[in-house]
Amino acid sequence: MSGTEFVFFDPFVLYSESREVFQGLYLYQVQSIVDNYKLPDTYTKNFSTGCFCAVIHGSDISQSLSIDLKDVLQESSSIDIKTTITNQIMQIFTTTFEIDSDMLSILTSTCYSYLIIGSKEPTDSSSTQGTFQVYSVTSYHHNPTLGTFIPYITVKKEFKKQGLGTTMLILLQSLFSKTLSNPRLLVWCYLPTVKDTEEAHTKKEIKTMRKSLIRFYRRLGFYPTVPSFYSLSYVLPKRIEDQVREIDNSSFLLEVKEEILCEQKIRTAGPNQVIENNKKIKGDNFDYFTVKPTYVKDQDVKCMICLISLCTEAREGYVFCTADCSNGKTRLMFYIQDTAKGSTKRLKKPKPVKNKKLGTPRNICGVKICVSCMSNFGLDCHIPRCPLHYSEADSDEPRLFINDKTLKMHADAEYKK
Repeated sequence: MSGTEFVFFDPFVLYSESREVFQGLYLYQVQSIVDNYKLPDTYTKNFSTGCFCAVIHGSDISQSLSIDLKDVLQESSSIDIKTTITNQIMQIFTTTFEIDSDMLSILTSTCYSYLIIGSKEPTDSSSTQGTFQVYSVTSYHHNPTLGTFIPYITVKKEFKKQGLGTTMLILLQSLFSKTLSNPRLLVWCYLPTVKDTEEAHTKKEIKTMRKSLIRFYRRLGFYPTVPSFYSLSYVLPKRIEDQVREIDNSSFLLEVKEEILCEQKIRTAGPNQVIENNKKIKGDNFDYFTVKPTYVKDQDVKCMICLISLCTEAREGYVFCTADCSNGKTRLMFYIQDTAKGSTKRLKKPKPVKNKKLGTPRNICGVKICVSCMSNFGLDCHIPRCPLHYSEADSDEPRLFINDKTLKMHADAEYKK
């Protein structure tokens, strides 16, 4: 076997008894692998009869792409179902992404497989002939040490916002968790910038797209991880790998190790555990929020990346991202006081006042990172923003002023562990 060939592991190996053969392609009911209650409500509602899933290997993609173009255009009867599916996959990718040489090298690489979800459309009563309509597709590569790495995931335009993207991630995690006891998913996430897409989209549209992507992944429990912890050279082109590892970039490696849950378990920080800070800089008032070390200690909060307990001996020796995030799993509560009709002035600190009541909860990102891991991103640790939300912080936003003594105490605590 040559060095360029790969041996593929069939993620459906435990489900061979429930598979269905459709024109030589093995299909599996999504609900036969993942229980309904674990799937998003939008998916079970829109696809109550269930969808089928299948895996197309990279070698099949390469072979299908090499078929004579004339046969494809003439819709020759000799074209098998894998070639038809390959054409659909490429159409979905080209309508979603801007295809460049790097992406083309990934799509034609034999080290990737493609998980598809869709439905079969038989043309006769025997249900053995017909076509397969692809709704969504994700490319992935599994390695026992790396986990399941996902460079691209997309859904056909007419089937978006129906839970298919979430279902594919849950499905992949479930398959490799059951077969290889490896639930880790790594996703390469690119957040569009004004520089890259200013001709096609306005600044407001770009900001909306960035927030939408971040909220989608944070809702599922993904968090930014340090790319240097993983060997990506054999799964990504060098230019993209360098881009992911750059300090000033819009590419992030997102990770999740725990089971993806659609039902959010909200962790709430009460008003006694949250500090609202207000500072006037250059004539403008800035509000930013910090979570008290006592909350971190009481909840036994660990760094999401290295899993060490966060340092709470010194003031704010960690980064707790308090950026607005509607799908965040952490919620901040504040006291408000009616000082005048219609006024909802927040109090800096809870204190005995008349007509004291709780204000509307504020969902935040909630990423927790220790100073050591945050420094691996090359970012300022003095601001309550994770790498995903860091670019949204105003350059004039007040810092948390972690002094050198605090950082030294944190470093000493780390070395003693």
